Amino acid sequence: MDMEASIKWTLDWIREHGYDPFVEDAMELIHTVRLGTVSEAELHTRAREFTIECQLRNVVYEVADEADALIETAFDESE
Repeated sequence: MDMEASIKWTLDWIREHGYDPFVEDAMELIHTVRLGTVSEAELHTRAREFTIECQLRNVVYEVADEADALIETAFDESE
């Protein structure tokens, strides 16, 4: 499979199965598909791992943003 075909196939596959990885993780999946060394079951496993990692990182970012806002508010109120 050439590069363009592997990119299209992988991105279509990600959407079809409802995965939501970060861009760099999607690029790793594309590379894996291009190499052709994994089964579809292994591809599902890796895509699930990337999606869960993405969701966890998003939660951490949200909590950090909320903490920053609370800290800023606490300093504003003490003045």
